Amino acid sequence: MLFGTVAANNFTVSSDTQITAFSPASPAETVHVTVITPGGTSATSNADRFTYVPAPAITKISPISGPVAGGTTVTITGSGFTGASQVMFGTVLASSFTVNSDTQITVISPASPASPAGTVHVTVTTSGGTSKISDLDLFHYS
Repeated sequence: MLFGTVAANNFTVSSDTQITAFSPASPAETVHVTVITPGGTSATSNADRFTYVPAPAITKISPISGPVAGGTTVTITGSGFTGASQVMFGTVLASSFTVNSDTQITVISPASPASPAGTVHVTVTTSGGTSKISDLDLFHYS
């Protein structure tokens, strides 16, 4: 079984009409899924297309600091935010956030996970994964 040109990591043939597979790492955004049998390779069509959801990425946080008690309205800018399921400030889950668009989230900072103050990475999680940490996602509690 192939996702584009990359073999599935693992798959199980459940019946003559059903296969369960674990997709490999993304070779592209949308690929054809084909099955290889002794009789040949399945033909491609619109029905066999699989779309990978990219991991979110943070490019800016504003403001970049707030009080240890939390409560700061923070705008996160980046990409891949549609369907975000959580926003974390270090190890603390933000209890309230709004996905404004695929490129923007508004979130209320939780109380600081660092005591009494410190800098943490902010991350966003979607079905495509969790944003990679970088210098662009830092929030400082003061």
